Amino acid sequence: METGTARLGLDGKWELNDLSDLTSVYTQLYALAFSLSPAEDSSRDERIDYVYTKFPWRGGYSAVNFYNNLYYLIPAKYRPKIDSIHYSSPGHIDLVEVMAVAATIAATVRFVASAVNHAHETYRRIQKGSHDHKLSKINVKKEELELSEAQLKFVRTSVEELSKVLNLTVQERRVLEKRAQGNELTELKIMNSYYRRVKKLVDLHLKGKLFLD
Repeated sequence: METGTARLGLDGKWELNDLSDLTSVYTQLYALAFSLSPAEDSSRDERIDYVYTKFPWRGGYSAVNFYNNLYYLIPAKYRPKIDSIHYSSPGHIDLVEVMAVAATIAATVRFVASAVNHAHETYRRIQKGSHDHKLSKINVKKEELELSEAQLKFVRTSVEELSKVLNLTVQERRVLEKRAQGNELTELKIMNSYYRRVKKLVDLHLKGKLFLD
C-alpha cells in the first residue's frame, strides 16, 4: 500500500470539541475504509472478518468497540501519523497515511456534503423505519435468521439506499457483504454508524472549518 502525506485543511475558529470530533471520527473512518481495502495477508483478513461478526449491535458499545478493534488490526506502518500541525486561518494537519484510504474518506465527506439534506433525510427515515420494525433491539449474532419478510425487505432496501448516500463502490459493497457473512442487518447497522461519523466531518466542512484534499 502506498503511503504519503494527506492534508486536512483547517479554517475559522475551532473549539476543543471540534478537534476531539475530528481526531476520533477520522480515526474511526480510516479504520473502516482500511478494512474495506484488499488485505495483504490472509490471517489479518480473517481477523477483520471476525470483528465484523463479533458484536451484537444493540447500542453504542458495539460501534465503539467495532472501530477500536478494526483500528488495532491496521499494521502500525499504515496507521495515520501526524507529520505537522499548524493552527491559523487557514491552518492544517498533515498526516502520513495510506493515500487510497485518505482519498476515500475525503471523497465520501465531499459527496455527502454535496447532497447533505437528501443524505440526512434518508438516514432519518431509515432510523425511523428501524425503530418501527423493532430492529434496534435485535442481537444480530443470534436473531438475524428470524427476520420477518417485511423486516428483511426494509433492511435490504435501506442497505441499498445508504450505500448510495455514502457513495460506496461496487468493490467496497462486495467486501462489506463478505465480511458481514451475508448478514444484511449487520451491514445496515455498520452503514448507519458509518454515516453518523461521516456526518460529523461533513458538519465541520459545511461550517468552513475543515477541508479535505
